[in-house]
Amino acid sequence: YVLQNLEQKIQLNANAGDFLQTRVAELQSDIRLGEERLINYSRSNQIVSLDGAQNTVVQRLTALNTQLGQAENDRITAEAAYRAALQNPMINQSAESKDTRTTALQTQLTVLTQQLDKLKTEYTDEWPAVVDTRRQIAAIEKDLRTTRKVATDTQIANLEQPYREALARERELKRNFAQQRSEVLTQNEAAINYRIIQQEIDTNKKLLDGLMQKSRETEVILNGTPNNVLVADRATPPSGPAGPNRSRNIIAALLASFFAAIGLAFVLGWLNDSIRTADDLEQQLGLPLVGRIPSAVTSFSRKLLPSRFLLKRQRATEGKSYDLESFGKPVIQEAYHQLRASLLLSTPGGSPKTILVTSGGASEGKTISALQLAKSLSQLGGRVLLIDADLRCPQIHVASEVSNTNGLTSLLTLKGITQQAIDQTLKEGSNENLYVLTAGPNTPNPPNLLSSVEMRSLLKILEGQFAHIVIDSPPVLYFADSIIVSTYVDAVILVARSNITSTQVLLKTKKMLQDVRAKIVGVLLNDVSLGSYKYYTYDYYHSLESPDGTSGLLNLG
Repeated sequence: YVLQNLEQKIQLNANAGDFLQTRVAELQSDIRLGEERLINYSRSNQIVSLDGAQNTVVQRLTALNTQLGQAENDRITAEAAYRAALQNPMINQSAESKDTRTTALQTQLTVLTQQLDKLKTEYTDEWPAVVDTRRQIAAIEKDLRTTRKVATDTQIANLEQPYREALARERELKRNFAQQRSEVLTQNEAAINYRIIQQEIDTNKKLLDGLMQKSRETEVILNGTPNNVLVADRATPPSGPAGPNRSRNIIAALLASFFAAIGLAFVLGWLNDSIRTADDLEQQLGLPLVGRIPSAVTSFSRKLLPSRFLLKRQRATEGKSYDLESFGKPVIQEAYHQLRASLLLSTPGGSPKTILVTSGGASEGKTISALQLAKSLSQLGGRVLLIDADLRCPQIHVASEVSNTNGLTSLLTLKGITQQAIDQTLKEGSNENLYVLTAGPNTPNPPNLLSSVEMRSLLKILEGQFAHIVIDSPPVLYFADSIIVSTYVDAVILVARSNITSTQVLLKTKKMLQDVRAKIVGVLLNDVSLGSYKYYTYDYYHSLESPDGTSGLLNLG
């Protein structure tokens, strides 16, 4: 084995030396051919120097660019003077003041006019001296008109000539500049190819230097090849396997993963400050819970998907943003009936007439909650109006499947709000006694519209026509729209999403609304898992549904 190892090392070094010699010869040949090709290419493309400071083509382009800029400035100045003279209504007076003949004629006309006035004080109009003076005045006036026109035309011509000359010079320089730029681009392309050939030669030279160094090292190794194999001791077979100890490793891995899982659960629970139960709301926010809305998806889907995606529906061809069919389930309908009952008993002196539905952040479910609350209130028999005051991203018209051609912004931008305009803007909802006032066309400044006198007047008119008015609005923390509207309404409902909405978000939202003395009646907890509350029984609600899946709770509430 020792001899075989030595022979193999000698053979490997010999083979490496032969390969290096062959490769060195190939690279030397490639370098010679590349240098010849580089010389022929530079000769055929007339490349003298690639340095921009020594390149006459580039220097000429730079000079033309400078001259073209100056010519453009001269043309702009001359054109401005010429255009100003053409549009100047006082150009005649300016031309007269610069023309000596016109000034002399004007002086003669003034003298003759004074002389005529003096003669007319002593003689009649038929007096020969008066007639002669008038004839002289008419002749001078005729000459003066001709002289004035000539002076004006001369002044305009004097301004037009420099403009025409500057324009012609600019066009000539533009043509020369375009031609020179074409030559520079052609030369740049040739320079790129020249550098590619040069880089190929430089690379081959570097490879040649490296191979020459390796070749010299190989010759040194061949002259004294050491044998690195020695017999130190005889090998003895082991009595058993050295490792691994699988049983011990498995037990250690199980214990480590168990404690790691417990620690991770505690950490996640400590970091998660989202609202999960009614106790969280009452203890941390000091706000009552006015209702819980169960999740609109199945428990199986809730396990597969993150909760932030559960209430979002992928856009279908008909353009809906919500899957309204899932909100027709009896358990969800009953939850909104409970919300309705809590809301009607939430304010002293009677049920609130105007109700604002809002939230701290986006995707909390306030739009669908406002729609379902309005539907539930309409089942009491009174007329209910649903207003989309979310002028940033309106969705009520999509969920209600009505047109948004005209709406709230259309009424607020009228000079005077009339009953006819209101009747033309309101749309009938999907339920009886339910009417919808959509957001309307986009407006550049929603806070100005919502805080206007027209908004207050419109609410006063609508309060006399409807039993309840439900208003959908944008998030409080993002825009000032909800804070403005909250000062007009009788009750404000904050929508929070279970396991998603942060406690800090609700605290900030509550403070911002209380600062303007908004009447917050409570929090609506949305997207609640039915399994989280023992008194929600699947079997009870499923028994209220007909075998074909239609709801049996149409008359509830």
